[in-house]
Amino acid sequence: MSEEYNPATNMWDVKANMPTARKYSAAGAVNEKIYVIVGADRYGDPMRTNEEYDPATDIWTAKANMPTARGDLAAAAVNGKIYALGGGNGYNSYGTNEEYNPVTNKWAKKNDLNNYRQSFAAVTMNSRIYAIGGWYQHWDSGYSFLTMTTEEYNPATNTWSEKGNIRTGRWSLAATGVNGKIYAIGGLNLNGIPVRTAEEYSPGILFYIHKQN
Repeated sequence: MSEEYNPATNMWDVKANMPTARKYSAAGAVNEKIYVIVGADRYGDPMRTNEEYDPATDIWTAKANMPTARGDLAAAAVNGKIYALGGGNGYNSYGTNEEYNPVTNKWAKKNDLNNYRQSFAAVTMNSRIYAIGGWYQHWDSGYSFLTMTTEEYNPATNTWSEKGNIRTGRWSLAATGVNGKIYAIGGLNLNGIPVRTAEEYSPGILFYIHKQN
């Protein structure tokens, strides 16, 4: 199901259903269209599906599949392109970074994240992408831990750089940017218990400010 929220009227409206049912997907918006990228099917198997939604016509259109099947990833848009980041296959976390160009309907491989992660948040600010928190797992080695790092991606140079760690390790969190600052909100702790923590990050400053539990 797709639903549209209008802040001016504080009302929701039901829209056309997405053609492909999925979970653990990511989305990005370019040129007033929304792209819902990959995810996992009902059995948890990773997908490669990419579908475009046009709010003006309320129509969904199939687009080029992403090269790497994965779910539990994050996505962010910069300068008319969408970057699909990280994720996993249900067993191992990825650092994969793939760029989608809606104009050409093609994907391109870009440099991987420094820290492989899934269930994390990604935010665009000042033509950079910030990958925040999440968790890492490697089934074969038995490793599983929270990732507290923040990484900044510069699409112009295709490079990643380490930034300030979040103070509270968590996964399945949300994040957004307002007035030049990034807010990391909620999520789950290592035991899967929801947290109320909110932290504020200013790009260029190497630490987060705790806001409220």
